[in-house]
This record gives sequence, C-alpha cells and structure tokens, in this order.
Amino acid sequence: MKGFKYVKTFNDEGQISFTIKQASEANNLRMTIAKELQVGQTYHLSFTAIAKGQGQVSVGYGTESIQSKKLKPQQLGLKRSFTTKKEPQSYKCTFKVSKKIDAQAKAVFDFSLGAFQGDLIFKDFKLVQVPNPRKIHGKGVIEQVKAPTSVPVQAKKPTLTKAEKVKAERAAKFAKLKAEKAAKAAKRAEAAKAAEAAKRAEAAKSNEAEQAAPEKDEAISPKKVFINI
Repeated sequence: MKGFKYVKTFNDEGQISFTIKQASEANNLRMTIAKELQVGQTYHLSFTAIAKGQGQVSVGYGTESIQSKKLKPQQLGLKRSFTTKKEPQSYKCTFKVSKKIDAQAKAVFDFSLGAFQGDLIFKDFKLVQVPNPRKIHGKGVIEQVKAPTSVPVQAKKPTLTKAEKVKAERAAKFAKLKAEKAAKAAKRAEAAKAAEAAKRAEAAKSNEAEQAAPEKDEAISPKKVFINI
C-alpha cells in the first residue's frame, strides 16, 4: 500500500521485526504464513510479541482471496486480536480447523499489522496439534501466557571517596572497640556475680555447721582467793 512504502522488515532465525511509521487499516499491512492443516483438528499456535509503539494486532487462520474465482477470504477457525505491550508477551491461540468452501484455496496464518505504529517483533513461533481438545468456538481463543522471566538486576554498591573510606574505617574501628569494652564489662560483672554467690553459699554452709554442732558443758573449778594483809 502507498502509505506503507517506508515499512522495514527483518527476518533472522525465526525472529521477524517490523518498523511501521504510519498506522492505517488493519488489513493494509499483513504478514502471512502458508500452512495446510487437517480439517476438524484442534491446534495451538503460540508466539511472543515485543512492541515499542501502540496499536492492535489481529491473528487469524483462513484462506487467501482468489481473484479468478472472485471468492472472499474464508476464516478457518481463528480470528482474534490483541493489544501490544512494551514488555515481551507470549500468546497462545487455540482453534479448530473448519472445512474450506473451495478446496483449492490456499490456507495461511494471517497477522494484520496495519493498525500498529512503531517497532514490532515476533518470535518463538510454535504450532502443535491438541490430542484431547476442549470445545472451541468458531473464532478460536487467544490467551496471554506467562511472560518470559527476567533476571533481577543487582544494585551497584556506591563508590566512596578516600575521605569517606577513612571515616567509615574509623567508625568501624570505634564500633569494634566499643563492642569489646562492653564484652569485657559484661564478663567482669558476671565474674563478680559468681564470686558473690560463692561467698554467700560458703557463709550459709558455715552457719549451718555451727547450728548443727553439740553444746559443750563448761567445768566449774574453784577459785583461789588470795588476801593480802
């Protein structure tokens, strides 16, 4: 389309990126991936989208238009939209493939990007058949699954000046001396307390011994009185 002559694309190892400078109608810019799937079967289509911009993106599975037969594109079980976000977001589309009206028509996955403006990246495409599917409506289901986890960034330690380092070392040394002094004082107090307790125990023991000893009878001896004449 004329309005999208400045659209840039880049494809590298399964990652497809777009730079879109102007938003328009959704169908004015489309990315299609041809793929024939088995009618009546249910599939999961998953992918990750990263956006730096704004707008809505539609994803579908259907047929391309055939100009010679003048047939309109047919939706084959999937037609959903999602709003882009700056953080990487993973999506899973679940859909059941319906029968083509024209068996010769080409089936494709269709990403409509015209309504988006900015930088958009798609990656991690995966398609799997579902062995025991749940009941799916005609346009399928799109779900946002758990986003890729990021490694937390550790905070950098502040860089200290020489004066700040000396001050910090002095403070640490003073705190250490204070702690040692407090420990010695506590040790002396504990020793004094133990000595006092031992002294009291010894005094109590001595008192008990005195009380338990038998009383002695004192002998009375006559006194000699000398009278000086």
